[in-house]
Amino acid sequence: MAVIKANAYGHGLVAVARALESTDAFAVARVDEGLTLRLAGINTPTVLLEGVFDREQLDAAAGANFELVVHTPEQIELLRNAAAGVRFKVWLKLDSGMNRLGFKGAAFGAAHAALSTLGSVQPPVNLFTHSRPRISRNCPTTSEQLALFAAATGSLPGERSLENSAAM
Repeated sequence: MAVIKANAYGHGLVAVARALESTDAFAVARVDEGLTLRLAGINTPTVLLEGVFDREQLDAAAGANFELVVHTPEQIELLRNAAAGVRFKVWLKLDSGMNRLGFKGAAFGAAHAALSTLGSVQPPVNLFTHSRPRISRNCPTTSEQLALFAAATGSLPGERSLENSAAM
């Protein structure tokens, strides 16, 4: 998955997406970035890293067939109230130590259980975390985050996505 948020880090969202057309998926931060790709004719699977924050964004995401990261209880409620027949591929975010977005501890398990019951969520719920910036695989913090992710997700089905570029 190629992360091209923030105008592809200043390099031009559409130009970079076209240069990386063989990628399995793109990740952008917000709905408007994803819609820019769709308007340019780029239909590669696209993940919204911030998810959606209101019904208008949810409806736009459904219309563009975006995948959603879920990191707040409010986003679960939006999905609970999604239009009939709408189904999203969802990535549930575990806060494994970056302390920016995601569910911690028991709240992660509860969020997974809630999402697993929703008709608007395409099973299985996929699993996601993000390592702290500027750390390497040999850093103890990275090992701790990987262990926490494994413990929280080990028995759950679904795809997994983790780590930032430096950690990888």
